[in-house]
Amino acid sequence: MCDQYDIDDTPKKIFYCVDHDGHYHHAPVASIIVAYSREHARSLLDYELEQKGLKTSQGQSYELIEINTSRYSVEVLHEGELMGIGGYI
Repeated sequence: MCDQYDIDDTPKKIFYCVDHDGHYHHAPVASIIVAYSREHARSLLDYELEQKGLKTSQGQSYELIEINTSRYSVEVLHEGELMGIGGYI
């Protein structure tokens, strides 16, 4: 485990990502990241992706979406749909 996972009382933000690299081309991916900032979240996700042999933000672009924690909310990350060539199958 890396030092980036140290525990402290500094307020954190929650991000999710559903478009980073995965092991299979059409398989959905989803990651939840708790970090101090968007840059910190990218660093944490890149570290984990690299550990799994996947492309990091240096090898591909992905979007980090911040979850607003000041209100109740739900973010459905994956509904179970299958993706095929040209869209949904």
